[in-house]
Amino acid sequence: MSFFAVFRFIFLSALLIPLVSCVAVPDFEAMFGPYKSAKLEGQDIKIMAEDKSFEIVSGEFEPPFQTSPMSPIIWTSIYSETLPDGSIYDTRLEDSAVHALTYGAKKVRLYHPVVDQPLYGVLLFNQKPVTAVGPAANFYSIQIPEDKIEKVKQGTVQVLYESVDRTDYSINMYAWVLWVSAEPFE
Repeated sequence: MSFFAVFRFIFLSALLIPLVSCVAVPDFEAMFGPYKSAKLEGQDIKIMAEDKSFEIVSGEFEPPFQTSPMSPIIWTSIYSETLPDGSIYDTRLEDSAVHALTYGAKKVRLYHPVVDQPLYGVLLFNQKPVTAVGPAANFYSIQIPEDKIEKVKQGTVQVLYESVDRTDYSINMYAWVLWVSAEPFE
């Protein structure tokens, strides 16, 4: 390498480092806020944390936990729409329950009138974007359809979720996600 090439590299590096440090980092705390209420739709349905830290029964409830403002970025509809097989980061939404645990999701047991024994689940409650609009803008509405439970009984993992629309992006977020299986999530 010539002297001029080394000098040019050092000179350009000295100019670019201050410019890069001026890049604004979004204030995620200001972009998201907590949901204050929720409703579990249906009759005789119960979601209980495996560690017994909370129990949700049919009707209205206060969310027992929510993810931190940084983690909801990952749980957007882009997660299931980016690639033709529904994956991003080499993981399909259906296969990401264990990954969700690292972002604040909780292992739960789902009691439903269609099954005799409780099912296994992973439940994720995201915080809402301050630009949320539509039905999921102010509260979670958890619905667990019987046909999904029937599919779980047949051995498949089912993913239930509610999308929340935003005014600032065309990408919707998941307000909540519930993975349900007849087998425990490892």
